Amino acid sequence: RWDTMYDLLLEYRAEKGHMALSKREAYKGQRLGCWVQRQRSIYRQLQAGQSGTTIEAIRLDERMERLNDIDFVWDANAARTERREGENAMFIGCKPWVVVYQLLKDYKAEFGHVSPALKEIYRGHPLRV
Repeated sequence: RWDTMYDLLLEYRAEKGHMALSKREAYKGQRLGCWVQRQRSIYRQLQAGQSGTTIEAIRLDERMERLNDIDFVWDANAARTERREGENAMFIGCKPWVVVYQLLKDYKAEFGHVSPALKEIYRGHPLRV
C-alpha cells in the first residue's frame, strides 16, 4: 500500500507540479492528502525519538529516505509556501532551474545523452515540460 501511494504522489507531482496537498485532497480516488499528512506525522514522531521495533524503524527510515530523494517537504506550512511560489515563479516542475540542471547533468552521466523522453521521470522529477 505504501509503495502504491508513493507512486501516486509522484504522478500527482508530475501533473500538478507540487506535493503540497491539503489533508482532505483526493487524487485518482485515493486519499492522497491524508497519506501525505500521515508521512509528516510519522516523521515528527521519528524526530522526537518515538519509534517501534528495530525492523519497523528500519522500514520507516527507508521510506523517509525515499521521500527525501524526491524533495518531499516535511513541514506543511513550508509545503503551502512552496505551492504558492511554484504557481507564481519561473520554475521547471516547481524546481529552480539549477536543480533541474544538476539532475540533467546526472542524467547525462548515467545515460550518455540529454534527451529524456517527453514524460520521463528521472529520480522523481520530470526533466522536460
